[in-house]
Amino acid sequence: MKKIRTILCGQRSFGAAVYGMLRKRPGIDLAAVYAPAGDKLAGLAELYHTPLRIAGTLRADTMPAGCDLLIAAHSHDFVSAAVRNRLRLGAIGYHPSLLPLHRGRDAVRWTIRDRDRIAGGTVFWLSDTVDGGPIAAQDWCLVR
Repeated sequence: MKKIRTILCGQRSFGAAVYGMLRKRPGIDLAAVYAPAGDKLAGLAELYHTPLRIAGTLRADTMPAGCDLLIAAHSHDFVSAAVRNRLRLGAIGYHPSLLPLHRGRDAVRWTIRDRDRIAGGTVFWLSDTVDGGPIAAQDWCLVR
C-alpha cells in the first residue's frame, strides 16, 4: 500500500490532536510539520522525530518533495497556490463554523456573540480566499 505523504500545518491542542491521529494511521507518512516554535504541536513533532519547520516558512521551493496532501489544523499560515499546486491531492483545512458563515480567526467568538442557535465545523479545500475554498464536508450541532 502506498502511503499518503502528508504535510501538517497547525498549532495548539487541535494541531496536536490531528498529529496524534495521523501518526496512528498506517497509510500516512508525515513528511513535515509546520508549527510555531515552542508550540505543543512542535513539541510532539520533535518528540517523535518528524521533520519540523517553523510556521510561516512554507514555500513551494522549500517544501518537502513528493508530497500528496497538506492538512491545516488551526493554522494561521496562508498556503499559496504554488504550494497547493505541488501537492498531488491538494490541501484541506478545518474551520470551526459552518462556512461561509464566520470566516476568519474568531469563528467561535462570533458564534457566541451572535447567539447562533446552530454551529458546526467545515473541512474545505484551501484556495486563495481565506476560509473560502470548496467545502469537502460539514457537520452541525445545536448551541445551548
